[in-house]
Amino acid sequence: MQANPGDGPLAFGLAERYRQIGRFDDAARVLERAAFSNPNDIGLHHLWGDILGQAGRYDEAETAYMGAIRTDPSAGNFNKLGTALLTWGRYDKAEIALSQAVQADPNIPEPYYRLGQVLVATGDEARATEQLQRYLELDPNGSYAEDARKLLESLGN
Repeated sequence: MQANPGDGPLAFGLAERYRQIGRFDDAARVLERAAFSNPNDIGLHHLWGDILGQAGRYDEAETAYMGAIRTDPSAGNFNKLGTALLTWGRYDKAEIALSQAVQADPNIPEPYYRLGQVLVATGDEARATEQLQRYLELDPNGSYAEDARKLLESLGN
């Protein structure tokens, strides 16, 4: 890595090894160099954001995820950011990112589920119900279907 800090595949592998042994700051340092050398490598930006999030460096993680969004403003990339923000308890920003995911592709189910989770957490039960029901309409047997039904039940639906 010292000889070629921009080598994306090598950085990805080394960062994963660092992460496996709990050296998140070292992993983030390796990925930062590679991400700047490979601004269009979405996988690098996602891994960089994931590792920064694991290290509790949420602002930096958000910036890394935004790098992926600048390259490809897709529903999947907005959903990745929104899910991370939800996990970190940054509900206002999560709602914005997940709404962008829905706007980017209204036929992808997961952002509706995640948006429902955000709205449950912020006490907006009516909108949460709408989002969770939309998730179930799009993917009634999906990965989060059982959790969505439990959330709806907890909301009295």
